[in-house]
Amino acid sequence: LKVGGAGVRSPLDALPPLTSER
Repeated sequence: LKVGGAGVRSPLDALPPLTSER
């Protein structure tokens, strides 16, 4: 669970920093 969640969240947060901040 940790690996899957982190893997999906890592790329999403790294690509769109603006969306992550909001």
